[in-house]
Amino acid sequence: MSLKTEPSTFSIEPPDFDKYLELSRKFEIGGMSPNTAKAYSADFSKFTHWCFHHNREYLPAEPATLCAYLASISDKKYSTIARVCVSIARYHRENDLPSPTESQSVKAVLKGIRRENGIACDAAKPILWAELVKMIGCQMRDIRGRRNAAILAIGWTMALRRSEIVAIDVQDLEITDEGMFLNIRRSKTDQDGKGKCLFVPRAGGGMCPVIVVETYKNILWFKSGPMFNRVRKNCAEIFYRSPHDGRITDQTITEIVKEAAVLIGLSPLQYSAHSLRRGFATECGRLGIPDRIIARQTRHRSMRVLQGYIEAGELTVNSPLTAVYGAPPPRAISGARQSPDSSEAEPVESPAVAEPEPSFHDDRYLD
Repeated sequence: MSLKTEPSTFSIEPPDFDKYLELSRKFEIGGMSPNTAKAYSADFSKFTHWCFHHNREYLPAEPATLCAYLASISDKKYSTIARVCVSIARYHRENDLPSPTESQSVKAVLKGIRRENGIACDAAKPILWAELVKMIGCQMRDIRGRRNAAILAIGWTMALRRSEIVAIDVQDLEITDEGMFLNIRRSKTDQDGKGKCLFVPRAGGGMCPVIVVETYKNILWFKSGPMFNRVRKNCAEIFYRSPHDGRITDQTITEIVKEAAVLIGLSPLQYSAHSLRRGFATECGRLGIPDRIIARQTRHRSMRVLQGYIEAGELTVNSPLTAVYGAPPPRAISGARQSPDSSEAEPVESPAVAEPEPSFHDDRYLD
């Protein structure tokens, strides 16, 4: 009796296979944020156009091709160039192809560009608390002005990214006697949607951010949908279309910040939506608040980035020269004698000291 069996074969493909394959592609695309996917697509599109123009293969791309392309965009910021390499590497991995970014020649070119251009970035200037109070105070009392004031207040006090401000729905915000609670359903560092609840207490005196946001929320006649909607340009008292399809965009937040900067006499070129989030961290750094307390509000995944904001705030506060300027005058030399007829101290003659021989490490003898 033979135990040998023929391998089983399927002559008909299961009808659900294509459906599951399409679903898997959807999950794969959803693994990154829309903004990240958009940036990767734009980077790779520019790379392919350059390759077409120079008659070079772009997928897979040779290390020499990528090296030449990086040299052609070497006048850009290093952070932009590094992101281009990430974009090209991702497209190669998605197509199961070896990435040219792993080549030593490409790494050497990147290192050279980094040394030549530096890695410093032109970050937006932070908005400090005193400037925020002025910006909010300059807003009009119509719906657009109330909305803009609420955006400035909630964006600064909760250290929100502009995408997080745009995504706020009315039901995400709860205002109580203690302050306001905001449920962040999803963010740049929380793509899985674990969520985070932030809190801002009421201010005891002066400008209260909670009252600013509460005033705007009280004039909304809808209890769900986007918190911040577009307002008609020809009438600042009417929302654009309906409140459920007029959500503002990321660019609107930047425009609101720049307009507020102009109102208090600042240059709009130096400020952006990021100025709110950075300003919160910088102001807290000036006040000496511990890093872990600041990070609880900012939700920074990289403490190195947060530390940069904090150090900017501490720069003018913890300067060693502050102690030098306020130090008492040095005491009189213990060996000095006081003249009986004068308050002036007579210096004691020091014994003669032989002049040292010139040294190559002593700049006193250099012209």
